[in-house]
Amino acid sequence: MYESSINGDMMHFSFKNKLFRIEYQPIIFATFILAWTIYYYYSTINIPDGGAQSVLFIKPLTILLIICYPFVVVRSIQVEILSSKIDNNISKDKIDIDRGFLDYRRIVFSLSLIFYAIAITYLGYLIPSFVFVIFVCFYLGVRNFWVLLLLPTLLPTLLSIVFHFFIGVPIPIWPWSH
Repeated sequence: MYESSINGDMMHFSFKNKLFRIEYQPIIFATFILAWTIYYYYSTINIPDGGAQSVLFIKPLTILLIICYPFVVVRSIQVEILSSKIDNNISKDKIDIDRGFLDYRRIVFSLSLIFYAIAITYLGYLIPSFVFVIFVCFYLGVRNFWVLLLLPTLLPTLLSIVFHFFIGVPIPIWPWSH
C-alpha cells in the first residue's frame, strides 16, 4: 500500500508498513547553498589572474559543505513503523516542539558567532576560538571539567593544523602574528 501527502513543510508517504516523513525545505536550501558554493569555487579557480590564490576561504567552505550535505539530507528524513505510530506520536509531541526563530538560545548563539568572527579579526585564531568553545560548551550545559578544559584546547589546535597543513589556508594564530 502506498499513500502520499504534502503537509506544511513535510512530505509524508507510506510504503509497506513504514511511514516516511521528509522535511524538504532544509534539503532544498542546502542544495542551493551547495550548488552556489561549488559554482563560485570553480568560477573563481578559472580566473586567469590569481584564481587559485583567491579561493583560500571558499575552498574549505566548499569542502565543509560537501561533508555536511549528506547529514542535512539524512536528518531531514524520518522513518517510522506504522504499527507503533500511535505510541510514538504521544511521546514525540512533547519532545519535538519548535521554539521559534526568536528563541533566546538562538539569539545568544548567533550573537556569540558575531563576536567570535570579530574577535578572530583582531585577536588571532586561538584565543577567540578557545573562549568561544568554552562559552558554547558551558551554554549548552556541559559541566564536566575535563570536557571544558580539553575540548576548547584540542579543537582549535586541531583545526588550525588542518587548515594550515592540509587545506593550505594561512590563519593568523596569535594577535601579534598578523
